[in-house]
Amino acid sequence: MAARVLRFTAMEASFRQLSSTSRPQATSSLQSDASVFLSCTLRSWGSLGLAAGSLEKNMLVCSHQAAGGELEMGTGSLQALQALWQAGVYCYDMDVVASKDGHLLVTHPNRIQEALAANQTFSNETDVQNLELQELRDRGLSAATFPEADELVDRYTDYAGDAIATGIGGLQLRDLSRTPLLFLELKGRAFNAAAVSYLSNTVNHIGFDRSVALFLVSDAQQEQLAAEGFEWKALSIRGYLDSRRTATGALVPEKPVIQQELVGRHELVGPSIKLPQKFFEELNDKTGGQPAYVWNVDDVKALKKAISVGAKGVISNQPLAMQAELNKLRAQCSKQASVA
Repeated sequence: MAARVLRFTAMEASFRQLSSTSRPQATSSLQSDASVFLSCTLRSWGSLGLAAGSLEKNMLVCSHQAAGGELEMGTGSLQALQALWQAGVYCYDMDVVASKDGHLLVTHPNRIQEALAANQTFSNETDVQNLELQELRDRGLSAATFPEADELVDRYTDYAGDAIATGIGGLQLRDLSRTPLLFLELKGRAFNAAAVSYLSNTVNHIGFDRSVALFLVSDAQQEQLAAEGFEWKALSIRGYLDSRRTATGALVPEKPVIQQELVGRHELVGPSIKLPQKFFEELNDKTGGQPAYVWNVDDVKALKKAISVGAKGVISNQPLAMQAELNKLRAQCSKQASVA
């Protein structure tokens, strides 16, 4: 860890080029012009089926859970993370769960239950919180497919550090409009002061406190940390849900309330794309236009809505497809704006 701290200190001081013989190289083909801003006229927006607004060249497409389906790889695996990074995806939204003995695994609860249910060698237990890390590994949940949180953060910051140091993709470490991003949502028992403190210390220690963000989905989570005397000392994003599960497991609609005094404590917001237009307008008014990363944007209709509400980025299960659609819209917008 000490060597990595020295490396990133030197990187920020001189941006010297780093050797990357064992790490994947990010491609500049998708986001190399990240600093360019492209604004369409009202007429050209309408002809593209978009509401009046603007489309930024540095709009990030984030991978939800490092979804590897487009690349025929396991979602959330270190292999998928590497391949997506090589394909030009520099933003990730990851879920984190806790084992019985407190280890933090990067995966969605449903994925881990499905994997456990598929391997009944030992027992019928499929709840991660009732099994220790070694028991999970014994049941076939490998470290490469279900990595621990610090391992994933380590890999991600290695890739991002190399890209920033070499100027690939126009990425910068402390410029929120150009930095790579990693969102971490701690689910269930994983959300506690000890776990949050551990991750906070990790990202601060390696100098990525402006690129790794804690994803909070309720004001109660924020209040819980305050009650336990802890403050997340890095970037944070306030998510807004369109639905929630009841105690019986039923999915019911959610009507989120925006508390201006609380949302103002976060640098970013993460609303569901399914929320109504008036919610986005209220959110923009109460936050003063904080950067919004909307989820989950998996088709062109949702992408156009995200652009129309002024999203800074989109979180998608199909990040490569959405990046390709963005590039098409940019090209059409540029062509029509030039003749308008």
